Amino acid sequence: MVCYVLLCLFLVAIYRYLGDLEYTREGRGFHSAINSFDWSQTYLDRLYLQVTYVSGFNQQWPSMNIYNFYYLSGLSMVLHFYVFLRITSLIPASFVVACLGLFLPKLVLDVWCERKNRTLASKTVTWISLMSRWSIVHEDVYYCLEKSSDGVAEPLKTYLEAFNRQVKYTGLLDEGFQELLLYSNNALYRNFVINLRQAARSKGDLCMLLERLEEEAYLIEGEHARLRSNTYFDRLIIACTAVLTLILGLGLLAHNPLMRFFYFHSRLGQVLFTLYLILFLQALYVASRITTFNY
Repeated sequence: MVCYVLLCLFLVAIYRYLGDLEYTREGRGFHSAINSFDWSQTYLDRLYLQVTYVSGFNQQWPSMNIYNFYYLSGLSMVLHFYVFLRITSLIPASFVVACLGLFLPKLVLDVWCERKNRTLASKTVTWISLMSRWSIVHEDVYYCLEKSSDGVAEPLKTYLEAFNRQVKYTGLLDEGFQELLLYSNNALYRNFVINLRQAARSKGDLCMLLERLEEEAYLIEGEHARLRSNTYFDRLIIACTAVLTLILGLGLLAHNPLMRFFYFHSRLGQVLFTLYLILFLQALYVASRITTFNY
């Protein structure tokens, strides 16, 4: 009974982890708040935004869409369940591993999106500087966006070129900003895009706004780099502890027949093995949370 209770808690923790993308619904499309999370949007909606917009998979692999991602997750779950069941003959433990296999593509997707967000954050600082320089020439949001698109690197260059094409042929500046907001949930990037949208609406002092945003962006980027540098060895120790724990457990099971018989063939051993597996996965979840930095 205790194992199944812990299993339910583990699944709840995984569900909460998968709700990290901070998106809310607005009108006919999607749009994200800067530092808030709305439980009214479903997990499938957030997953669709990650696969379609944030990850950029459709640019590198056009065949990768949300339906293929569902198929990949289901296939991973079945394979993990089948392989672990053949090795251990333990249905509860195999179910736990199958749940991990189900969410494994999502975890890989999160890591990919996190790396892309970090790259985008560094490019955003350069983008703000370029916008600030062009605003001195002509104080117009669309003019600055069009001119700055030539001086930024990927993936930001692709986003701005798509924005310029959409605004050029439709004339809907607000829809273009709405599209830019879909590409990332990084707070630095989103804060800048939202400020640009407000400046385009209100026609305020663009030069002063960009100057202050540039100063703020350099401060945030420097503080983020300092935090990652100061906690590098802490994160390395946590990762090494997790890997060594897994290697030690597998080594003991592989080279100790008595331990292998106890955990795989006795009722108490099966319960303990399932319990240890759940606790190990929960520890990995906690470690991933405490080693993640948000802007």
